[in-house]
Amino acid sequence: MARLLRRGRHDVTIALVDLEELGQLGSRHLVTVGPRPARVICLESVGYFDDRPGAQRLPVGFGMLFPLLARSIRAREGRGDFLAAVHRGDCEGLLEDLVTTAADQELDLLGLLDRRWNGPGQRFTRWVNPLLMDLDRSDHAPFWRAQVPSILITGTAPLRNSRYHRRGDIPDTLDHRRMNALARSLAHVLATHEPASPDPT
Repeated sequence: MARLLRRGRHDVTIALVDLEELGQLGSRHLVTVGPRPARVICLESVGYFDDRPGAQRLPVGFGMLFPLLARSIRAREGRGDFLAAVHRGDCEGLLEDLVTTAADQELDLLGLLDRRWNGPGQRFTRWVNPLLMDLDRSDHAPFWRAQVPSILITGTAPLRNSRYHRRGDIPDTLDHRRMNALARSLAHVLATHEPASPDPT
């Protein structure tokens, strides 16, 4: 993706961060050093797909919180052949571009609207519904708390991949064609989508 972006626009700065496994060290650093990014796309376990019916599990209560996505997954007979795009209302336009571009690459992105507010107060939702806090377990969360528009793109990790964080979690289990499609889709959207004005703070 970085190689593709080199050939794109040069009027914006694109930062790639890692160290999520070390307490979101990279994202927490970027959100505090400034200038804050205009938008964030976080990739979380996006390489594993399973096209078998019933391969995609859903947490207890998921259907009550997110009925549209739950119905869509059931209509696919529970196949893990998609990526979920978790977003807030401030990313609708960017999400639409991503979904359309990914479809052109034969990759399905299914939106999941998290209706919580952006800002530090979202941490209190852990007492309202702990399931919602599972949506904060990656590098987008520090940006949500800082009110930066952000999208989490995920293959749902252990809800689909029984090898997740185990010895069998190796490159040979990954779907490189779909990973390539995602990289190309992201590079195209980042090179063409007009971002919101960055936060000057």
